[in-house]
Amino acid sequence: MNLSLLLLNQLIIMLCFLLVGYVLAKKKLITMDGCKELVNLLLLVVIPFVILNSFLVEKTNEKTIGLLCAMLLSLISFILSMGFSYMFYGTKHRIENFSAAFSNAGFIGIPLVQATLGSEMVFYIACYVAFLNIFQWIYGAYIMSGDKKIYQFIIF
Repeated sequence: MNLSLLLLNQLIIMLCFLLVGYVLAKKKLITMDGCKELVNLLLLVVIPFVILNSFLVEKTNEKTIGLLCAMLLSLISFILSMGFSYMFYGTKHRIENFSAAFSNAGFIGIPLVQATLGSEMVFYIACYVAFLNIFQWIYGAYIMSGDKKIYQFIIF
C-alpha cells in the first residue's frame, strides 16, 4: 500500500509539472522553440547524466548479475514488443507501430523508479533506457521512414 501511495504521489507531481507547462504555453510565456529546447536539454543532458550517475555504484557480483538479468529482460521485452507491433500494424500504420513498440521510459520510467524504488534502482532501468534509445534509432527509424537503407547509415 505504501508503494502505491508513493507512486500516486509521483504521478501527481508529474501531473503538476505537466499543468505548469500547459499554463506557460497557453499564456505564451514559453514558445514552441522553448519547449523543443527543454526537451533537448532533458534528452541530451539530464537523462544521460542521471543514467551515468546510476552507474556510480560499488561493483559487486550481485549487481553484475542483476545488471545482466536486466539487460536480458530488456532485450527480450523489446524483441517481443517490436515483433507484436510489427505483426499488428506492419508498415502501413507506421506511427501506431512505433507507439506500440516503444514506451516513454526515459521521461517517465527513470523518475518513477528513482522516487519509488530509490536511486540505486535506476542502475537497472538504465539498461532498458539504453536499449530503448538503440532500438528507437534503428527499428523506429526504419518503421517511420520505411527505408531499409537507414540500416546502412546507422551501421556504417
